[in-house]
Amino acid sequence: GACGGTKDASYFSDRDGRYEYGQVASYVVGMKAVLHNGEILEVTEEDGELMEVMRSSYGMLGVIYEVTYRVKEIEPMAVEHVRYHVDDFADRLDELIAGNRSIMLYLYPFLDSVVVEYRHDGHGPIRSNSWQWRMRNWVWKTGSPSFGKIVTALVPPPKLRSWILDNFNRLSQWVLTRILRGRSTSPADQIIRYPETGGFSAYTFSIWAFPREEYPQTIRAYYRFCKDYFDRHGYRCDLLNVGYHIAQDTQSLFSYTRRGPALTLDPVSTGSEGWDDFIAAYNAFCSEHNGTPLFNQTIGITTEQAKKAFGTQIAKFQEYRHKYDPEDRFYNSYFRERFE
Repeated sequence: GACGGTKDASYFSDRDGRYEYGQVASYVVGMKAVLHNGEILEVTEEDGELMEVMRSSYGMLGVIYEVTYRVKEIEPMAVEHVRYHVDDFADRLDELIAGNRSIMLYLYPFLDSVVVEYRHDGHGPIRSNSWQWRMRNWVWKTGSPSFGKIVTALVPPPKLRSWILDNFNRLSQWVLTRILRGRSTSPADQIIRYPETGGFSAYTFSIWAFPREEYPQTIRAYYRFCKDYFDRHGYRCDLLNVGYHIAQDTQSLFSYTRRGPALTLDPVSTGSEGWDDFIAAYNAFCSEHNGTPLFNQTIGITTEQAKKAFGTQIAKFQEYRHKYDPEDRFYNSYFRERFE
């Protein structure tokens, strides 16, 4: 969380009058690390670019053993869900963002719809452990992945399986928009604690972020991509697609919103047969549409895709890496393949 990528929608702070970053590493204000030669490196916000690099170092500059975060007092949070046709959502995107509410997206390419989860400052005493979040988290963690895995395993015909998934998604839209809402929930309740080993309800995902000004065209193109891919290969994700609106964030070198605010397209699946091939095609689509990945949460990024998204940042990071780890003790094969 301190030196790598994380994903969530940016929250609008009424107190500060602006969107927060939505990335955990961006709120690191101090780090201590053991360097390749055993010396201690201490970095603070006053170190400027070095702190930006450390927030994106993925452990390649040294072993980080102490981190200091900037935090704030927990406050009540309101939540509601609204359904839009994808064209209506795309046409009104600027208006929706100007409403100064956190925007998480539930994407339904085969139903041509989007459900927006709005989160914003609430009022009154915080209601912890609310049933709304417990229900939502159970569906995300257990219910939906288990259903998707059962349907994929027991219903081989692609069109019949797709019909079942569509009806399940219609039900999820109804539940989201009619039931899951609250005025003073605890922000901590939305956190889902997953087991170290996923088991039967395990699922996987990937993520790319796209410039906010291009997102209306990109989401329409992505919906067409999903349908065309299903028509050609008989494969579609057996779980929801999701997305997030994230404010511009230059606090870390490999921030996926360094160039400006963005929204994401995140396919989610139980990892059934066909997922790997879909991801390869998805990555190509995203790179062609000016997407930016997260190194630790986007599956199968190629060297060319990484350099297209982060060319100048990779060069800058390598300068720091050669300085602080001249013997390549922390330079792992994953990043070597994508950086070189």
